[in-house]
Amino acid sequence: MKLTKTPVKHIIFIVISALLPYNLLHSQNIKDTTNIEKKFEIAQTYAFEGERDTARILLYQILTKKPDFIDARILIARTHAWDKDYDSARIVYKNILKSKPNNKEALEGIIDVEHWDKKYDAAINYCNTAIKLHPKEKSFKIKKAKILLDKGDLTQAYNELMNVKAIDSANEEVAKLLDDERFILNNDKLSLEYLHEWYDEPYVRRWTLTSFSYLNRQEWGPIIGRIYNGNIRINTGNDTTSVNSSGIQFELEAYPKIDDKHYLYLGVTTSPDYFFPRTRFGAEIYRKLENQAEISFGFRKLNFEGGASPVKEVTVFTGSYNKYFNDIWFSFRAYYTSMLNNADWTYALHGRKYFCSQESYFFAELVFGTSPNEQIFYFSNVEKTSLSSQKFRFGVQ
Repeated sequence: MKLTKTPVKHIIFIVISALLPYNLLHSQNIKDTTNIEKKFEIAQTYAFEGERDTARILLYQILTKKPDFIDARILIARTHAWDKDYDSARIVYKNILKSKPNNKEALEGIIDVEHWDKKYDAAINYCNTAIKLHPKEKSFKIKKAKILLDKGDLTQAYNELMNVKAIDSANEEVAKLLDDERFILNNDKLSLEYLHEWYDEPYVRRWTLTSFSYLNRQEWGPIIGRIYNGNIRINTGNDTTSVNSSGIQFELEAYPKIDDKHYLYLGVTTSPDYFFPRTRFGAEIYRKLENQAEISFGFRKLNFEGGASPVKEVTVFTGSYNKYFNDIWFSFRAYYTSMLNNADWTYALHGRKYFCSQESYFFAELVFGTSPNEQIFYFSNVEKTSLSSQKFRFGVQ
C-alpha cells in the first residue's frame, strides 16, 4: 500500500480547525458562568440590604440562563420569608425539595418558614425528616428544640437539647437555650425542705432543720427569702455538756446578673436565737467560662455575739469550680475558715443528675472537714469535731 505524505502545514490547519470551535465555546461558558456568579453576588447584596424586590428580579434573570442554579432559588425563597410572604417561600422550597429532597439549605429554610408562620407541627415534621436524612447534623435538632420551646412543650424541648449536649457538651447555642427562662415553669416558687442528720462519733448528735422558702425571678436575677427552724440534740454522756436546743433564722439571698459572663451572690441572715449565727453576710462573684464551666470567689462573715460559745466571729473565704458534663453537674468548693486565731480548710464535692428540667434532679454531696455553718460551733462546752471528719448526703428534688 502506498502512503501519501501530508504536508506539515495541512496538519497544523486540521488541528487548529478541530480545536477552535471548542475553545470559543469553552471561553463563552466561562464568561457566562462568571457573569452569573457576579450577578448572584449583587442579588445577595440587595437581599441583605433590604432591596428584596430588586434581588428577586436579578435572581429570576439568572434562572432564565441557568434553571438548575439552586442557590438562586433558595435565596428567592428566603427573601419571601424575610418579607413574611410565607406562602410564596413555601412554594419555592417545596419545588426544590421535590427534585432534591436531601438539600440541607432547603430543609433549613422550610423549617424556618413553618416556624415563623407558627405552623409548629409542620415545622416539627420537617425537622424529623431532616434529622432522618442528616442524623449527624446538630442544627436540625437544635431547630426542633426551639420550635418545641415556642410551642410550649418544655419537656420535649429540654430532652432534644440534652441529646445534643450529650454529643457536644461545649455547644454554646444549647447552653443559651437551656438558660431560657421558659424552662423555669413559674416566676414564683415555694419550697419546703427537711434535713435530718445523725452522728454517733465522737458523741451522739441529732440535728434536724426545716426550711420554708419563696423564690421570685426578676429580669436582673432571682431573689429568695427563707425561714429556718432547727433543733439539735447532743449527748456527750455528761449532763453539763449535753445540749437540746432549738431556734429560727431568717435569710435573704439574691443573684443579680452583671453581664453575660458574670453574676453575683449576695446573702444576709439574722436570728434572735444563739442556736444560729446572730448575723451572717456573704458575697461571691461568679464568672462563666467556656465548655460549660464557671468559677467563683467570695466570703462569708458570721457573728455569734450573745451566745455561750467563745467563738464570736468567723470569717470564711470560699471559691468554687463548677462544670456541666451533658446532663450532669459537678462542683468542687473550698472554704478557708479563720476563727480564734486559727485557720482551717474544708472541701466539698457536689454533683447533680438532671431529669426533665433544671429544677428536677438527684444530688449527692461529700464534705471533708467541718463547716462553720455547723451548729457545733455555737456551744462553748462541746469539743469541736476534727476537720478530718467527713459527711455524705444525697437526695432528690
